[in-house]
Amino acid sequence: MTDADLVLGYLDSGNFLGGDMALSNSVAEEAINNTIAEPLSISVIEAAWAIHEIVTENMAQASVIHALEKGRKVENFCVVPIGGAGPVHACSLATKMGIKRMISPPSAGVASAIGMLASPSVFGFMQADIQQLEGLNFLSAQTIFKTLTDRGRKLLEMSNLNEREMTFENSALMRYTGQGYEVEVPLEISTIQNEDRNDIKERFETVYMELFGRVESMPLEIISWRVVVSGPTPEFSLASSGDNRVVKEALKGSRPVYFGENGYTDTDVYDRSLLKPDFRVAGPAIIEERESTLVVPPEFTIELHTSGNLLLDRK
Repeated sequence: MTDADLVLGYLDSGNFLGGDMALSNSVAEEAINNTIAEPLSISVIEAAWAIHEIVTENMAQASVIHALEKGRKVENFCVVPIGGAGPVHACSLATKMGIKRMISPPSAGVASAIGMLASPSVFGFMQADIQQLEGLNFLSAQTIFKTLTDRGRKLLEMSNLNEREMTFENSALMRYTGQGYEVEVPLEISTIQNEDRNDIKERFETVYMELFGRVESMPLEIISWRVVVSGPTPEFSLASSGDNRVVKEALKGSRPVYFGENGYTDTDVYDRSLLKPDFRVAGPAIIEERESTLVVPPEFTIELHTSGNLLLDRK
C-alpha cells in the first residue's frame, strides 16, 4: 500500500515520518511492476491505482455492512480518519460510502496514543446467563451484577481511584427468542433490584425501535449481563504550534498527484502545523504533518476549524 501511495504521489518520499525514514520511489515502482503490473500486462500507475481502489473499497464495504447491522444509514455520518494512512484514504472512502462531510483531527497518526492519554480508565465485564424474560431469575441477575461490579471496583482501586470517582454502567444483551443477534439494553440496577420486568421490556423496545423502526410481539430473552466501570476523564490538551503561523507560510510547493480519471494533477502541498486560522481551499490538495498525510481530491473543499480539526465537504 505504501508503494502505491508513493507512485500515486500521495506521499513524499523525503517527508515520511517527518523525514526520519527515507523511502524510494524507484524501488516502489519496481516492486509494483514486478509483482503486479508486468504479470497482469498493465502499467505501473494502473496497478498502483488498482491497489488503492481495492483497499479503499474493502474498507467502504466493511463500514457500510457494519452500519446496516446496527440499523444505521452510513451516509448520515461523518468520516473521522485516524492512523498514519487513514487520512490518505479517507476522502475516497467517504465518496464510496456516499458521505459528504469529513473531520480530520490533528496528529491522526498517533491517535491511539492520544486516546490512551486522554481516555478514562475503563473495564468492561460480561457474563452469559441465557434466560427468558418472563421467567427471569432476578436473584441470579443481582448476584452477577454485584460480582462484576466488585471486580471492576477493585481494579480501579488499584489505579488509586476511590468509589466517588467511579461510574458504573449496567446493561443486558437481549433479543427476541429465536433471533440470531442481540441488542444492548442499558439498565438501572434498581430495575433488577425491584424485579421490574416491564421496565426491562420497555427499555428493550426503545432500543429496538431506534435501531430497526419497529417492535415485535414475541417473547424476549436475555443472553448476557454487562457491567462497565470507568474512572474520570483525564485533563488533556494538544499543544498548538500556532506561534509559527506568522513566521512561515504553510504552502510547501506542489507535486503531481494521481486522482483516477483526472490522471496526474499538479497539486499544492501544505504544512498542517503552519496553517492559518482562515485557511480554506478547494481540492486537490495535500496536507502533510509528521505522523500522517491528508489527500484531498478535486471534489472536496477544506477549511481549518478553530478546534484545530480540518473540515472537508464533498461537492
